[in-house]
Amino acid sequence: MAGKAMPSPSPKVGLSAKAEYRRLLFDPCAADLVEPPYLGNESGFLLRTRDVIVPVYLGTSLTAGNYDYFLQWSPGNLGPTGAGTNYGIITGGAAPNAAGALIAGYKSTGTAQINFINSASTPVQAYRVVACCVKFIPTGPPLSRQGMVALCNFPSPALTTASTPTFGDLETICPHPVNNGSEPHEIVWLPGTADQAFGALEASTLDPGFGTLCAALGSVDSTVNAGGTIATPNGRFEITTVWQWAPQAKGGVIQTISAPPKHTVNDVLAEVIDLGSKIYTGAKKVERGVVAVAHLLGKVL
Repeated sequence: MAGKAMPSPSPKVGLSAKAEYRRLLFDPCAADLVEPPYLGNESGFLLRTRDVIVPVYLGTSLTAGNYDYFLQWSPGNLGPTGAGTNYGIITGGAAPNAAGALIAGYKSTGTAQINFINSASTPVQAYRVVACCVKFIPTGPPLSRQGMVALCNFPSPALTTASTPTFGDLETICPHPVNNGSEPHEIVWLPGTADQAFGALEASTLDPGFGTLCAALGSVDSTVNAGGTIATPNGRFEITTVWQWAPQAKGGVIQTISAPPKHTVNDVLAEVIDLGSKIYTGAKKVERGVVAVAHLLGKVL
């Protein structure tokens, strides 16, 4: 209307760089991709992948029933396709509370290829992990679900192919074992001391200091093949990982150098109240709390 001033638009409330990274760390599946506050001036391309993993228990004369399964995801230790001692992804199975037989990779034959990062034709020269989560999704009928699910977060890899863990071993050190299907089974990864540096795919080296997620299924309802040699859980693991990667030199892509952020990973994690429970509750509760505090303080995140 002529002669009447239009109201000024409301300022857009946005997240600070620190809050954006925190949101990605606790919601790797959906949050915007942002650079991690790691040490150094390296940079790279950001990429989100999702892998579906079904562990197996290999045996003889297996019968229908419940079995145990194990998964370890240490993305910083990921090896190239076909690596027989790939510590990035380890799976296995066992009879209920018996010692597990672990393989590098997954499926009945074991396979180390996971996704774009370590495929046979990958253009990746070096990489590092930005964020990650592991979910177990039961697929059997709700009234038929049995057993326990234990999810653990470790500062370094806990299992190798020579390990013979039982479900009880991991259940006792997991702070949150629950009944299969009683709640969403999800845990988020936290960066270890070694995760801040770019590294190449490792064929057979077990490097400490890489953040690691372990999962154990105890006596869960399972399906056995007709030959009685392979048992699989009535469910699947979904692994969502955000990577930062640098291409091989022969691709002609210029490597970008960027100034490090003003905050560190420790600065971000130090502001998360009750971090030990937040790795299970995920992004929604974290961000609700952060936004609520910001409104009370009148601050823009």
